Amino acid sequence: MIGYGYDLKGKEKGSRVYSCFFLSDVSNCVRVSIEFINIFTNNGKIKSNGGLGFLRMPRFEACVAITEALKSNVFNTFLNFLSNPKRREYPSYLLHQMEEKNEMRLGVCSRSNDVIEPMIKPQWYVNCNGIAKEALDAVMDENNKKIDILPKQYAAEWKRWLENIHDWCVSRQLWWGHRVPAWYVTLEDDKMKELGAYMDHWVVARDEKEAEAEAKKFFSGKKFELAQDPDVLDTWFSSGLFICIRVA
Repeated sequence: MIGYGYDLKGKEKGSRVYSCFFLSDVSNCVRVSIEFINIFTNNGKIKSNGGLGFLRMPRFEACVAITEALKSNVFNTFLNFLSNPKRREYPSYLLHQMEEKNEMRLGVCSRSNDVIEPMIKPQWYVNCNGIAKEALDAVMDENNKKIDILPKQYAAEWKRWLENIHDWCVSRQLWWGHRVPAWYVTLEDDKMKELGAYMDHWVVARDEKEAEAEAKKFFSGKKFELAQDPDVLDTWFSSGLFICIRVA
């Protein structure tokens, strides 16, 4: 990870990078373009990319099973192979760390008392760079100023909010709200049939009829099925639709 320019704590002894489970790691992985690898299904079981020996194992059972597997001679040999020849203490150090008890903050659901852990999921975003620049220039561009902020000291706050802008995540995994107007096209000859398996199989449209027309245009002559994204729009984004609905 050091070669990626990733600032790791305790890098002289080795450190962990969880691209899908620690928010501090997520931003760094995005910055250096490291692939996100999620080994859990939506119901907290191990997927095939988490090791066939642990396939479909519940997450807490998997923690114990993986720890025991790492202690075995097979995994010790593997760790020695990966380690720097000059630093043979790595495997024994890692095994010691696995047995060491460490305090940590643990999120718990207020209703079910289940342990809450982050899970990275595909989302829909709005590119905000253009509108942020317009809003910033309207206040800060002396040659083309359109807005004065009073008291004047709050112009700095305006600038702080709009300079380091990020894309706006407008999708939510909830049961209520405006559905995201995007449909996934599953072709008859697709090897993977899961929703979202192929990024270029999405069409955005006003309704299903229009989505079907778009799909026929992009995948001419091929048999397919349509499925609307189950995600809903962010409440703040949905509230912006009100004026459009009234005008329509």
